[in-house]
Order: sequence, then C-alpha cells, then structure tokens
Amino acid sequence: MVEENKPKEWLSNENLPRGFTEWIKDYIRENEVYHQKGFQRIAGEIGVNPSILSRWIAGKGPLTQHDIRLLAYHLSDIVYSFLGLYPPDMDGETQDWLDE
Repeated sequence: MVEENKPKEWLSNENLPRGFTEWIKDYIRENEVYHQKGFQRIAGEIGVNPSILSRWIAGKGPLTQHDIRLLAYHLSDIVYSFLGLYPPDMDGETQDWLDE
C-alpha cells in the first residue's frame, strides 16, 4: 500500500513553528488596526473557530491539513513556507477539497 504524501499536522499538545505564529499575529494585528475588524470577524473570514485562532496566536495546535488549506485559500500560499512545508500541487484541487 502506497502512503499518500500528506502535509504535517500539529496536535493540540504541540507547539507551532514560530514563523507561523508571528505571521498569523501580524495578519490579525493588521486587520484589527488598519481594517477595523474584530477578532471574531477575522476568524470567520478565515473559516476557523475563534478559540482555535487564539491557540495559534499562542503558538499551540491543533493545526490540521484542513486548517492549512483554509489559510492558504483565504490568505496566502505563503502559509506553507511559515510551516516549513511544500505547497501541494493545486491544479484547482483546493476549491474541490474545501467543498467536501
């Protein structure tokens, strides 16, 4: 059986990479200050629960494959770099995957 090459996931007891944590903090700060968006709205626009977003700011998981794809879709593929991952071959797969 051939194992799929899936991106890493971080469990709730694992620390997230520092670069990712700083990137998400900067994104939230920019949206709060310059775009006058509240934390709940930012989380909703990304498509995640505010409590999960709070954990990411604190540098804690969980961060699933689904979360990573949501971040890439709604924010930027640069999320993969901050997580030390290679972006998947998208070929239009992202939207299909998000619709599942």
